[in-house]
Amino acid sequence: VIGYRHRGEGGPLRVLEVDDLADNRKILCQLLEPLGFAVKEAENGQHCLDLVPDYQPEVIFMDLRMPDMDGLQVTRRLRQQGFKMEAGCVAHLAKPVRLADLLETLTQLLPLEWEYADVPVQDTVAEEKVLETLSAEQAEQILRLNQIGDIVGLQEFAKQLETCCPQLAKKLRELVS
Repeated sequence: VIGYRHRGEGGPLRVLEVDDLADNRKILCQLLEPLGFAVKEAENGQHCLDLVPDYQPEVIFMDLRMPDMDGLQVTRRLRQQGFKMEAGCVAHLAKPVRLADLLETLTQLLPLEWEYADVPVQDTVAEEKVLETLSAEQAEQILRLNQIGDIVGLQEFAKQLETCCPQLAKKLRELVS
């Protein structure tokens, strides 16, 4: 997935991320912004309540456990303010967020169609041969890092591959950037 096409009107789809931990917000930003979403962050429930009326996000990623008020309290207050939401939360994504789960949830909630990169068949075959040179443990590690969207972890993994698999390390660095 390299982006999306909005099936509705207007510009980019607006996302609001509400989490008291900056690292959690950063991960979602790193996953969503390159795909073309407009992303704003709120560090707590009150900040979310302040942002929603003007920003009017199409989707809110709400942390359920925050120090000032939990995500369910914020959701109730948003409904009381007239923001259209289902009774409670519409979907649940466990942390660490897996990219595949995130994309599936967005597919269900938003009027969009994903755009995919054209991948030449010969490149895919060559990459599969390179991946066969990795140990089972290395293959599992790269798969896990990819699934949770751990950009920093993938960059560090690419550095580790420099000595044994320089071509794969180079390709991984290209894909991560």
